[in-house]
Amino acid sequence: MRIIAGDARGIKLEAGPNEAVRPTTDRIKESVFNIIGEIDDCVVVDIFAGSGALGLEAFSRGAEEVYFIERDRVTCKVIEKNLKKVEKATGDKDFCKIIQTDYQTIPTRLSQVQPDLVLADPPYDNNCVMAIDLLKNEALADWAGSECILCLEHLSNTVLPTDTKWQIFRRKDFGQTAFTFWQQKDPHA
Repeated sequence: MRIIAGDARGIKLEAGPNEAVRPTTDRIKESVFNIIGEIDDCVVVDIFAGSGALGLEAFSRGAEEVYFIERDRVTCKVIEKNLKKVEKATGDKDFCKIIQTDYQTIPTRLSQVQPDLVLADPPYDNNCVMAIDLLKNEALADWAGSECILCLEHLSNTVLPTDTKWQIFRRKDFGQTAFTFWQQKDPHA
């Protein structure tokens, strides 16, 4: 697993000891970031950050700020190690922040942050219940705002809710894994 583009291209990242962490493969990461497009000067929030690979890829590609949300303390240490490697390669410091918390506290913990992109790779357990909960979380949707893109990784056979504030504008399947790209529904439409 490595950074595939940008200033830190080629830097190898650690996955850490947590067996629940499923790093996104380089091929999938490249495809996802091609869909997202230009992210220079964007504020990115990486929820269920795991190794931090998605958020670090965004940082390497020019994101202005990246917030890593991960509840597991040991996994946060892995993100910290990976972040140090990327910061050394890019020369940038203090543009990334690791926050050990549950995703449900984000609207409160990051109330002053206005994200342009939210990357979410929740656990696949229990029929992707956390992915479904994330989409139904109105406080999180309100915090993200109408201009934010939500990029959600999930099992391709997961039935995602449509009765939320989000609407799908793109989906890409990679075998058993899928990414859906969401934006807020227009309340006036």
